Amino acid sequence: MIVYLTTNLINGKKYIGKDRNNNPHYLGGGVLLKIDIQIFGKINFSKEILEVCSSLEELKQKEVYWLEHFKASQNSNFYNLTNKSRGSDKGPTKTQLYLNRGKSISKSRKGKQYPLASEAQKGLKKPKVSKALKGRIKTEEHKLKISESKKGIPSKRKGKPDLKQKGKPKPGAGGKGKSKLGAGPKSGKKILNVETEEIFFSVKECMEKFGIHKRKMYIILKDKNGKFQYVKNK
Repeated sequence: MIVYLTTNLINGKKYIGKDRNNNPHYLGGGVLLKIDIQIFGKINFSKEILEVCSSLEELKQKEVYWLEHFKASQNSNFYNLTNKSRGSDKGPTKTQLYLNRGKSISKSRKGKQYPLASEAQKGLKKPKVSKALKGRIKTEEHKLKISESKKGIPSKRKGKPDLKQKGKPKPGAGGKGKSKLGAGPKSGKKILNVETEEIFFSVKECMEKFGIHKRKMYIILKDKNGKFQYVKNK
């Protein structure tokens, strides 16, 4: 834990602060100091230790001592705005300018209207652009222009499942639009109960009678020695 003195090597201005962790890269959290660090760069600042402390209470007391010793807040050669021990004991903190950013944003938007945003906040539906084209048949020339305008633009649905195609086999999955064999229970296939020799006209009928979950039914039908088997077409 230290009380330190940061000096601007260009204009000679100084800053007194405290650092609980003694971070050699930390130059201080003063608002005016931070502005000059951005202007001159960290390379043009030096840092020296004024006091080493063993407790937080001592750290605060020694910071006040050095601030009053140099009369930092009254001295134009210091960045400090007060002679009191303020700020975080841990080092870097957010500036007051950052903390007040919400008020600045609110002030800049005062008097301005955002009708679409207001409608969205109230839960109202936004007018659909496609509504104006509803019922109109697109000409081949129109379709070509739409296609040309979208060239080079990545799809927003890239990598996302197509919900409209849910439950339908995609082209190329075992053939043109055909599902792969063994991909799951075939709802249109007849099922034979091996134990009772009872035949069911669909997987769904069998599942409902015995209260079997779809996933479990899939596992049973994959087992060649299982209780239920597909009826082979002769």
